Amino acid sequence: MKQAFSLYLDLLRALASLLVVFYHYSNQVATGSASGMFPNVGQEAVMTFFVLSGLLISHAAEKRSQTFGEFACRRAARIYSVVIQGL
Repeated sequence: MKQAFSLYLDLLRALASLLVVFYHYSNQVATGSASGMFPNVGQEAVMTFFVLSGLLISHAAEKRSQTFGEFACRRAARIYSVVIQGL
């Protein structure tokens, strides 16, 4: 997978995770006129995030030239980038 395409998929995953955060915000915190401010696409964003994650994981696992340590390091970097958004 080309680096630019991988970056594009990572950006889509980040957007999907932000949509989930906004969805939860609009359902839990926002009231009145702010309640309709965010799109109601929480479930779709979660599905998109996990499908893209599965695609990236399967592609990384398919590459046989990497060691387990390299695979684990790349997975940790991908997970960490998403966890940062949740903090």
